[in-house]
Amino acid sequence: MRPVNTALAIVLLAVSSVPASAQLMRDHDARSMRSFHGAGAHIRRSFKSDAEADSVLRRVLAAAGLSGMEDRIILRASAETSNAEAFVEKKDGAEERLIFYNAVFMQDIAAKTQNYWSMVAILAHEVGHHVRFHTVLPGREHEFELEADYQAGFILRRMGATLAETQSAFRTFPVAATASHPGRDQRLQMVTLGWTDGGGGSSAGASFPVANVPAPTAPPPRQAPPRAPAPDVVASLSEPANRSAAPPEAGAAACASTGGLRYCVSSVLPTAGVNTAHYGPKSLFDGDPGTSWVESKAGVGVGEWILVSWPDERPLTGLRLVNGYAKSRRLFEINGRVERAELAFSDGSSVAVTLRTDASGEQVVRLSAPKRTRWVRITIRAAIEGNKYADTSISELRPVFD
Repeated sequence: MRPVNTALAIVLLAVSSVPASAQLMRDHDARSMRSFHGAGAHIRRSFKSDAEADSVLRRVLAAAGLSGMEDRIILRASAETSNAEAFVEKKDGAEERLIFYNAVFMQDIAAKTQNYWSMVAILAHEVGHHVRFHTVLPGREHEFELEADYQAGFILRRMGATLAETQSAFRTFPVAATASHPGRDQRLQMVTLGWTDGGGGSSAGASFPVANVPAPTAPPPRQAPPRAPAPDVVASLSEPANRSAAPPEAGAAACASTGGLRYCVSSVLPTAGVNTAHYGPKSLFDGDPGTSWVESKAGVGVGEWILVSWPDERPLTGLRLVNGYAKSRRLFEINGRVERAELAFSDGSSVAVTLRTDASGEQVVRLSAPKRTRWVRITIRAAIEGNKYADTSISELRPVFD
């Protein structure tokens, strides 16, 4: 979803001496792929965002584990969106990831719901679109909207919102689905699941806005390390065995699902001592590089695997992943990283890939040709030990479809 009363722009590269977020007025030629509700807009002009919206965005990013990204995120207001929108715009040869919001809409929905958290939920939803790459992938409108709803629920739980506060904006939607957005019940279901996974149980919440610290009932924000994009890895496919096998989940230690995808892993490092982190499969798709799947096999985890599956055959074009434990540079260096892996598919074909072990940023593995498959299984074939631990980690993993 992309429309909301507050323009939010994520800029990957600074392209002028005046930061884009500081420009009082700016012209665009941007068409939204995702909106908070309703059809996307054609944005031609935006204005500098207000201080309140900027503050909310900073807190949303902190709760999503993206502290330190504020200098690359531009939040802007526009009267040409009916609510809020997120998308990518090319400018001077660079890509900017944007979120626009309608300031009047934001105030109206806060008054209608009598709940300040409504505005927070809208911005968190738009951040969810960017975190899950919805702004660069066409189609699949309902699926992507529900994934962004889940992300919003997860973020608001981390910020200390109660379930009722988290749901307030979503209860204003029409009951029936539209061509671009699911119906109210489905959206409430997903935002509730995200809120539950963000901490579970009940929460007293927090009066909002509060001081520049997270709400006391929420876990502390996670600091994401600086990360440079790694060059794409191109993988050449082997010949298929002309079959479409069911997902090979036998032997999985844990599984978790999100937005039509099912993740299973061969082992999970147990929580112990002062370490309260959970290293299961949910960490692979929570959009938070501060969490990580960690295997538990002796040594560096050669032979351990991650299986990602979906209901029907789809054209897989690659993977997006964050190698290692990317919560901080220190944790990245002291834990193990995958060096080589085998990707296996439901038709029996496979391909070997080599990953970067020196970069904690996102890596893209591109297949030499789209592969129609029901699943992909990533098996560790070689890994490097960290400076302190041999445990091998992957922080984020996402299949990319044609």
